[in-house]
Amino acid sequence: MPLAVASKAFIHPAFFPLNPFHLFYENCMPFFWDCWITDSEKDEPIHISAAQGQKLGELIAGAMETLPPSFCGPIHDPYQKRQSQYKAFEWMALLHWYILPIGIELGLNPQLLHVFSQFVTIIEFAMTITPRSQEELDSLQVQVMRFLNDYEFLYVNNDPNKVYRCCLCVFQLFHVPMHIRWFGSIRMGSQATVERSIGEVGHKIHSKKEPFANLTNIIIEQECIRIAQEYYPQLRVGKDARSPAKSHPAMPRLTQELHVRNVDPTHLDAIESFITAKYPDFQGAFSAHLYGKLSLPDGKTLKSQVSDEFSDATRKYRWFEAHLGGKRLYGEAVAFYHVELAGGIISNVAIYKALTSINQPYPTTIRGTWSPDSLNEVMDVSNIQTVVGIFTGPQSKNVYVLRKHPALMLLRPEERGVRDVLDSDRYGEADVELD
Repeated sequence: MPLAVASKAFIHPAFFPLNPFHLFYENCMPFFWDCWITDSEKDEPIHISAAQGQKLGELIAGAMETLPPSFCGPIHDPYQKRQSQYKAFEWMALLHWYILPIGIELGLNPQLLHVFSQFVTIIEFAMTITPRSQEELDSLQVQVMRFLNDYEFLYVNNDPNKVYRCCLCVFQLFHVPMHIRWFGSIRMGSQATVERSIGEVGHKIHSKKEPFANLTNIIIEQECIRIAQEYYPQLRVGKDARSPAKSHPAMPRLTQELHVRNVDPTHLDAIESFITAKYPDFQGAFSAHLYGKLSLPDGKTLKSQVSDEFSDATRKYRWFEAHLGGKRLYGEAVAFYHVELAGGIISNVAIYKALTSINQPYPTTIRGTWSPDSLNEVMDVSNIQTVVGIFTGPQSKNVYVLRKHPALMLLRPEERGVRDVLDSDRYGEADVELD
């Protein structure tokens, strides 16, 4: 079967689209994990020892504090929980966020990490919904072939006893570029939506004598309701209701005002330098009002250090991605200020620490280090794009950026372990009085 699926004569996707939800995350990832932990010998380059596997699992479970709760629910220790209903969103987290950074920090075999990084790059390309040119798809095909060759060399290495590792789920990647060419993003081929609808309708069928007639009536009724709700949105109820209260701001909006007696003087100095650079002719006083959170246009909420000082939440989300001066920047929000200048000029700014010495050991892995604590930088909040998570190496102190990966869009909030609410609803935004 693996030989057949790798053949150019195999046209499986032509009549049955690939399902990334199962193929990438529930087939490939558990297979890789088992190869590394249990199905390999100690002298193989793909083997992860018991001590390394245990430490890897501990670091994954311990990394939840700096993963935004809007991304997904808690990720459990795969070394301990692999055999007990490890969920799809957890395999997603391992693939997109944790295996490569933690593998680097633990000193796993570079060959193992290199081949796995090729797999991650292919998956992220395939799962991103964006127009692709013929040249890009041809390049992806070359990349897939390179990965499969490197995979076979590393995992099989001409040993007939290991040919079982050339499994269908891995070699079916050969057809991903063709699938994208015919169907668009491979995300569109997910069976999850269809299976969910089948399950929901199946529970509503009560006629044993004429189940198909019952099914037809159910489908017609659902479509009539859907059409009526399109014409009259006020008919929507429950989760289908589109509440204007939850509409996202067109521009970043400051929330959670913090009433303080004394504002940090270093913040004011940084703001003054920012104002001087932005308005060279300005001379006069300004007022600054401290805020703890920022609501972003993409619906996410960004917190800050000053907000977290007075919060007992176990999950933090004060790290962000921004575009400044035509460049991408990552940072940690320290505080937000609403600044008013004489003459009616108003500006909302963020005090932040910038991630410096940014490099990419692998195409999908971004890391850097924090600038000195004494340096407070300032930017207009309109430059902030979205929230990110981080993982900090326990020894090296390298900071790895965890961006929300496209596969999460496959899942409803409850399927990725979070409630269907905004961060602001989850933690509240009441004003805080500080001494």
